[in-house]
Amino acid sequence: MSLNNKRIIKIQVYILAYNRVKYLRKSLDSVLSQNIENYSVILSDNSTNNEVENLIKLNYINKKNFVYKKRYPSLSSSEHYHQVLNEVSSDYFMIFHDDDIMGKNCIKNLFNHLEVNPDLVACGANGIMFYDSNTKFKKRFIKSKKEILLNYPEDIAKRYLLFGEVAPFPSYLYRKNIIKNLTPGNDEGKYSDVSFIIKISKLGKILWDPNTYIFYRKHFEQDSFMTQIHHSKKLVNFICQNTKFSKYSSEVSFFRFKMLSNKMKNIKIISKKSTNIKRNVKILFRIFIFSPFNIFLRLIIWKIYFKLRLFKKYFFN
Repeated sequence: MSLNNKRIIKIQVYILAYNRVKYLRKSLDSVLSQNIENYSVILSDNSTNNEVENLIKLNYINKKNFVYKKRYPSLSSSEHYHQVLNEVSSDYFMIFHDDDIMGKNCIKNLFNHLEVNPDLVACGANGIMFYDSNTKFKKRFIKSKKEILLNYPEDIAKRYLLFGEVAPFPSYLYRKNIIKNLTPGNDEGKYSDVSFIIKISKLGKILWDPNTYIFYRKHFEQDSFMTQIHHSKKLVNFICQNTKFSKYSSEVSFFRFKMLSNKMKNIKIISKKSTNIKRNVKILFRIFIFSPFNIFLRLIIWKIYFKLRLFKKYFFN
C-alpha cells in the first residue's frame, strides 16, 4: 500500500515544544513539508511562557493537518510523554523535538520499512549531529552503511553502555498497536528515552536505517549537556532490572567508570582551599556511590585522593 494513497492509515507526528521558540520554526517547517500525504502534525506546547503560542497563532494556526495543543499548567518531562502517548490515535506515530530538523523523505522511508517488515515494532534512522556553537562540526550518529537489526533489549542496552553508535531518539517511527500500553520510565531522568526504547525492544525487533533522515541540534539548553550521576545511576538500575546485564557486567562497569570520569573532568579534584570540606565530601560521594570498583579499590582511590591534596598543600601553596 502506497503511503500517498488516500486510504492509507494515518501517521501522527508529535513535536514536543518547551520554551525554545528560536529553533521551533525550522523544526516545524521541516515536518510540515514531508513528501507524503495523509499525516498530521501535533505541536504539544509544554512551555512556561507564551512565545511558542504567539508564533503558532501568527504563522501556523491555519495550516493543513496541523494541530496546536497548549499544556496548562506545564507538565514535567515524564508527564508530557505520558500525555502524548495517551493521545495518539493513529496506527503509526513519531515523537519529534522542537530543536531538530527532519529530512523531506524521513517519514515515508521509515514507514516503508515497517510496512515491509511486520515483525518490526519501530524503525529509527541515522542522523547528523551539529552544534550551534561550532557550525563546522558535523557528525553522523551511525557510521555503518548497512541496516542494523536489533533483536533483543541487550543489543540496544549494550550500545548505550559502551557509548556506541545509536539512532537518535527523534528519528523513530513506532507502531501504535504494539506499544500503546508503554510509557517512558518515570525514574530514569534524562535517560527516559533510552529506557523507553529498551522497553519497546522487549516487544519486537527494531531496525536502524543507515541513511540520514534527521539533523540533530546540540546546544547548551539541552539536558544532554549535563552529566548527572544520579541520572546515570537510575539508568544502570533500569538496565540491570530489564536486561540480562548485572551491575558486575563489564559493560555496566565501563559505563559507570566513563560517566564518573566525565563528571570528574568538570570538577577540580584538588581544591585550591584545602579546608573546602563541602567540595571534598561531594567528590568522595560521587566516587563511592557510582564507582564501578569494589570497596577495596575505592579505599585506595580515597587514599590517593588525600595524598594528592597533601602534595598540593605542601609543595604548591
